[in-house]
Amino acid sequence: MIDVVRIIAALMVLCFHYLFRGHASIEGYSPLAFPDIAPIAQYGYLGVPWFFMISGLVIAYSSANRTPSQFVIARISRLLPSAWAAIILLFLLFIFVPLPLFRANLYSLLANFTFLPQAFQQPLEIGSFWTIQIEVIFYIWVAVLIRFGVWHRSLYFVAVWLTICLLNNAFLHNQILHYLFITREGPFFCLGILLYRWRQKGMDWPTLLLMEIAFVLGAVNLMREGIKIGVVYHTNYNIWILVGALFVMTAILAAFLHLRLPERWQRFCYIMGGMTYPLYLIHEALGYRLFWLWQGSGLSASLQFILAASIAMAVAFVIWVGVEKPLLPRLRKGLLDSN
Repeated sequence: MIDVVRIIAALMVLCFHYLFRGHASIEGYSPLAFPDIAPIAQYGYLGVPWFFMISGLVIAYSSANRTPSQFVIARISRLLPSAWAAIILLFLLFIFVPLPLFRANLYSLLANFTFLPQAFQQPLEIGSFWTIQIEVIFYIWVAVLIRFGVWHRSLYFVAVWLTICLLNNAFLHNQILHYLFITREGPFFCLGILLYRWRQKGMDWPTLLLMEIAFVLGAVNLMREGIKIGVVYHTNYNIWILVGALFVMTAILAAFLHLRLPERWQRFCYIMGGMTYPLYLIHEALGYRLFWLWQGSGLSASLQFILAASIAMAVAFVIWVGVEKPLLPRLRKGLLDSN
């Protein structure tokens, strides 16, 4: 059932980029405006914190009974194939679909293979890579906690993490603490971890209390992020919608943990879930180029959106089937053998 949440979150982010950010951005990434749907699509960025919640839950589940090296290898083999395929696709787009607004050089693209191009004074050529960097920091902390044998004490870890998030976000505003403990995104990971604990061990008052604290901190962070995005894109966010959306996302994730799809839907959801990661990576760069290529084609904005989303999903499916599925087990086996 988590695959259903994954694809919904990915489509939320896709709609945010295609229907709102592309045209609202100062850079003018997209020539298409969707004035009727943009006020709704602007909330699509909430798919990102939802992904962090999913990640916290999935990592809490998948890291059980693994050594640090096994956990790190599992994460590396999950991240790299689709990400590298996305970078290669982007490079091909730069070569065969050159557009003045989208320029990069080979050095910049090679730097992006490291997931940390900023270390080479290069920009993130795939916009969603910033969230991958956040994920990697989370993975490092989990690996460290596994190494010292305390990861299973999730309540203590979550309590300390939320305390650091609260102190830094409210009082200290220290950038080192922010990057080291991902204090803006931390509450969402914590919500996912706590939801998994609830699923496995039942609800108790420490879990409930920490969930409430994580929810409040997450809601405050969403409000602050909404203000920042509103300033950049000259729009406003309703704080009650943000808080309500976080509650709904948490409730859906909790409900899906306790539900089981009919067997006839499981295969479909498995495919959609598998496509989520490559779709998340490639949709923005691909969609904006398509919109510019179709400018003056006579196609309506709605039809262009449908076509771009469909093409992005088709490319994501090809990456999943042709790259990720065959390479992931081979990469994992090779890393485990070398270890």
